[in-house]
Amino acid sequence: MCVHADTVGGCILSLSVCVFSGTQPNQAGNPYTAVTVGNPYTAVTAGNPYTAGTAGNPYTAATAGNPYTAATAVTAVMAGNPYTSATAGNPYTAATAVTAGNPYTATTAGNPYTAVTAGNPYTAATAGNPYTAAMAGNPYTAAMAGNPYTATTAGNPYTAATAGNPYTAATAGNPTQQRWQVFPTQQRWQ
Repeated sequence: MCVHADTVGGCILSLSVCVFSGTQPNQAGNPYTAVTVGNPYTAVTAGNPYTAGTAGNPYTAATAGNPYTAATAVTAVMAGNPYTSATAGNPYTAATAVTAGNPYTATTAGNPYTAVTAGNPYTAATAGNPYTAAMAGNPYTAAMAGNPYTATTAGNPYTAATAGNPYTAATAGNPTQQRWQVFPTQQRWQ
């Protein structure tokens, strides 16, 4: 939009207004077009996670700012991975599939976890295990994948010697028998 005024001695003699109509968005879900003024994206912007064939894609393959690549469709076997290993900014790699629930791998750029990193919520050998076998306070053992208990106290989240243990050695959270469980504030049947 532009405004032009002709003045003489501070008085407006004529006033003209012109309005420019830019290219309108014509791509589904895309608030910008490649030529739209103020468009922070370009058609070749890295990190676009959508493609024309991607289910639920609000963009088209050429849409600026689309964060998916055409190869995304073939990564269906990589649980939860919306990227391909070649995609810029991809937090996943092809090895993700072998680490249950782990969205990262040791070699992934920007990966806050590694197999030996303290606080790593997963390891390749213990599916769903938020700790590693050597980590203090680990409620899992290496041999019992996904088991929040230890091998010697079935169903018992504590050990017999643990302070504040609501279980006794003889009634360690046994889910198959009815035994008395002694809790700090009450007694109840399991």
